[in-house]
Amino acid sequence: MKKPKQFPRLLAEVLVIVIGVLVALGVDELVQGREADSSEHAYLRGIVEDLRQDSVELSARAQAWSQWGDYAEQLLRVVQDEALEGEVSLFELIREAGLYALPVTAAATYEDLIAWGISG
Repeated sequence: MKKPKQFPRLLAEVLVIVIGVLVALGVDELVQGREADSSEHAYLRGIVEDLRQDSVELSARAQAWSQWGDYAEQLLRVVQDEALEGEVSLFELIREAGLYALPVTAAATYEDLIAWGISG
């Protein structure tokens, strides 16, 4: 008759273990959710900083392209047999009228996201 008395105790132990595992899984999911939110905010801050750097770079390039256009116009006039204006030598004019490199965007955060497979 000892077996019937042990069954409720065994059932109670199994229920305690199952409830403990479910609680642990719930706590783990909550912690992982918070970590994911924290990582998401860090990546968003990184993307905002990359965009700020891009804005500064593009502003500088816009000013350089404006000057490049001025030099290119002067060079065109010289090629069309007009007089060279100002104190710029022909060599400087040719060098300055050369093509400027395309702007380079700051994409460190985006590249991190792609590298870790978190692009979604």
